[in-house]
Amino acid sequence: MKIKTNFPHFCLHLFFEPTIIKLDVSIRLPQERRSKEMKRSVLAALLAFIIACGTLAGTSSIVLADTTKAGATPTDLTDVPTPLQQSIAYALEFKKTPDYENLIPSVRQLFDDTLAKAQAMEADPNASAVDKALMAVELSTVCNMLDFVKGDKTELQAYYDEVKDLDLDLYVDGKEKDDFIAALQNAFDVLESEESIQKDVDDAKTALEAARDALIEKQQEVDKSALQEAIRDAEAVDLNDYISTGQDAFTDALADAKEIFENPDATQQQVNDATEALKAAQSDLIQKADKTDLEEAIQNAEKIDTDDFTSTGKQEFIDKLEAAKE
Repeated sequence: MKIKTNFPHFCLHLFFEPTIIKLDVSIRLPQERRSKEMKRSVLAALLAFIIACGTLAGTSSIVLADTTKAGATPTDLTDVPTPLQQSIAYALEFKKTPDYENLIPSVRQLFDDTLAKAQAMEADPNASAVDKALMAVELSTVCNMLDFVKGDKTELQAYYDEVKDLDLDLYVDGKEKDDFIAALQNAFDVLESEESIQKDVDDAKTALEAARDALIEKQQEVDKSALQEAIRDAEAVDLNDYISTGQDAFTDALADAKEIFENPDATQQQVNDATEALKAAQSDLIQKADKTDLEEAIQNAEKIDTDDFTSTGKQEFIDKLEAAKE
């Protein structure tokens, strides 16, 4: 008797003879999902399936041996406990962990539905051993999807917010710009989707960063008119009319502005920065006070006859006059 069956991740070839069962198993599980618990659950489900099929085939005793190893000792599988109960127990324990809440919605729904189906079959006294074995394999297969958790989107969201409002008119049309637009849309879709796992998030961020770096800026004519006007105004300043504080910063800013103005490779940002720096330095200059009125007041005060003043008043007048002269 021969039985061949395919599950989502397994392929079984069973050959029943009067006294022996030959089994060829092909497992197609991704390496990163082969946890010890899942291996035990999957193998238990497979063994249960073998036992159930062996019972149907009329085989009274089932043994398992690794024929690839010399001297392998056969193991009696007749009394192997039901794996469906083991799979259900594992699933129920998993539901108590934070990882359950972090599953993407579609996988969590599939997990809940499959677990409920398995519990119903386990409680059904009319369910056959084969059906229970197949159910155990199905639940074990779903349990191998429990690493499909929601990805952390914090870094992707931050970078998306940084580049989403780029003025694309400043960049050359072509493949680079098209790729950026596509990567930006993909990042948006990943951020919006509740089904995004960490790999989706990481891939979206990497693609968006690469597309942003690949954008080619257009060569634009730099407008230096504002800088030229600021230099003209600064050159008209007579530093003799200002106190020394702030003059060094002003002369340095003027020199820098002239250098930027003469530089044919200066960018618009450099021109704008130089213009603002020069204007700020000029506004920080402190003008000397106009002493015309003070000098006239001193001259008038010196003409006053103080002989009629009291000694106290005369001294006070003289002190204030000297202070004004200083």
